[in-house]
Amino acid sequence: MDMSVRGEGQSPAVLAEMNRYIPVIHGMLDDRKMTLRDLAVRSQISKSRLGIILHRQPTKRVIMQLPEFIAILHALGFELVHAWAGAKKLESSDIVQDKSFNALYEFLVEFNVTFPEMMLNTPEMEGVEFRKEWSRPLAALLIQRVLHELERRRRARDEFTLEDH
Repeated sequence: MDMSVRGEGQSPAVLAEMNRYIPVIHGMLDDRKMTLRDLAVRSQISKSRLGIILHRQPTKRVIMQLPEFIAILHALGFELVHAWAGAKKLESSDIVQDKSFNALYEFLVEFNVTFPEMMLNTPEMEGVEFRKEWSRPLAALLIQRVLHELERRRRARDEFTLEDH
């Protein structure tokens, strides 16, 4: 591969890193039944440019620039964290076929997108002290609370189902 043409002077490591996200973007396009033309209109990136940065054959790709990556994700209705999580999910392909794993993964991604914003916009958080070393214990506490709530919802659903029969 001619790095001056295909790699735009970038290192092979940069190309490999960006290549992790191309299948994720293709999956997002497929899920939305979008064409490159649709994506071009929404992202304001030419169809020909999209064709070479999203080429299905890695050796024919050109490295996309960060503004292009962000524009593509936003055109698809996603943030950077969604792409990162999608790449991690593909790397865990041995459990990707498990529907409960997929549901959990989607929950975790949305949680990690919405939770920080919600927390930052909570008036009661103003003036509260936070320390990095508190993050794991608070995360463990939050997990216990989530598990408790999920169990409560499962019991309520089961009771509702029993009432119908």
